[in-house]
Amino acid sequence: GEHEQALALWQKMIPSLLHIWTNDYVPGVLAAAHKRGFGTGNLRRPVRALDQAGKDAMFASLAPLLA
Repeated sequence: GEHEQALALWQKMIPSLLHIWTNDYVPGVLAAAHKRGFGTGNLRRPVRALDQAGKDAMFASLAPLLA
């Protein structure tokens, strides 16, 4: 019965979901977790961390959720 609230939340979530679904998923999720203060450890080889441009894009996609 809370469809309007659910749609509003989905609109905030979709940019970050689309970003991690279409880019490097694991490094993106790890960077987002670190940005939010969750110490989730480091990536294991052969997965590489995001470069600064990748982190900036990930963080920009999180902006609607953090507002």
